[in-house]
Amino acid sequence: QVDFMATVSAAPCSTPLNRRPAANTAAVSLAISGPPRRPQLRGGTVRTTLKRNEACSRIAFPSTRRSMNGPASHPISVRAGADEVETLPDDEGDSSMDRALAQYFVNNYVKDNNTVGVGTGPIVTMIIEELGARLKEGKLKGIKCVTAGQVSASECAFQGIPMNYLSDGAQVDVVVEEAAQVDVKQPDMPFIPWCADIDCNTASVPALVTTRKLLRVGARRVIVANSLEKVRAERLEGGLPVVIACGEGSDWEETAEELDDIFLGDADIWRRPSNPAESDDTDPRGGENPLVAADGTTVVDIRFYGPFRIDEEEKEYSEITKEIESVPGVVAHGLMLGVTDVLLVPGTEGDAVVTLTKEDNIQV
Repeated sequence: QVDFMATVSAAPCSTPLNRRPAANTAAVSLAISGPPRRPQLRGGTVRTTLKRNEACSRIAFPSTRRSMNGPASHPISVRAGADEVETLPDDEGDSSMDRALAQYFVNNYVKDNNTVGVGTGPIVTMIIEELGARLKEGKLKGIKCVTAGQVSASECAFQGIPMNYLSDGAQVDVVVEEAAQVDVKQPDMPFIPWCADIDCNTASVPALVTTRKLLRVGARRVIVANSLEKVRAERLEGGLPVVIACGEGSDWEETAEELDDIFLGDADIWRRPSNPAESDDTDPRGGENPLVAADGTTVVDIRFYGPFRIDEEEKEYSEITKEIESVPGVVAHGLMLGVTDVLLVPGTEGDAVVTLTKEDNIQV
């Protein structure tokens, strides 16, 4: 049996992840030693004991999402069989389970002189902090990082970790990326990255192009999820971001309309605003300030009415990606297939981290 612990709700976080609070910001305690840290999510915990092969099928996952801008609208509970387990209070500050997950990754997947690819997300930030601390203490040597976006690059620079670049032909020994959702029913464990989920990442442009490149070149790809809520035995659902070229000679609206035709009856197409936290959720065109990235691309979200579908059928994810990628103007999307070698999720007091691989043949 495996006893799972899952972080299920969050307190407000007023500081974007890509911006460090000033010294006089109320969120920072001046009594702490060492470098300041970004405010971390706080959460409650739930515990339930399930048989290994029943862990996913026996859990009803509520639709409540964790948000970087505030708490979930209501506490969520886990139902295992006939028992419902309510959320329990957790200590304030960094989630101890998230921190344990970060330490476990570094202990088991990073060696001296490794080049580590880092994605985006609260746990990834903790991993970068852990790498920086061990470099300073001499517990690791010769570590370099290749980053998927500005958020992780900023954190690496702050921690004093040397960086390498894919453009220089860097060989990446291990990549870690944080997931907003993972479908463990599929052998390759497809997922939506944390950076791609508009409910999670409200502070930065989703770095989907570089994330995909990094996952392709990594010798080993480790995906982390901060709670059992993110590990689903059902279809992935909700929003799927698509990066679209919108520079000279490209019309994002034509691409969006073609996507709308493909998913007619299954989803709506919404252009992402530059600041999702302050967006008007009634304007599908991105409001007064739609997102335009530095490379001239924009992002639209395919907002599915439920699970990912096409032609009102739950077809293979590969069919969905094939349809999306066939549309002129599409640069990248957030549905990651075939790039999960290992999945790490929080465990219990006796087993701090649960490790799932393709070979586990998870029964759901």
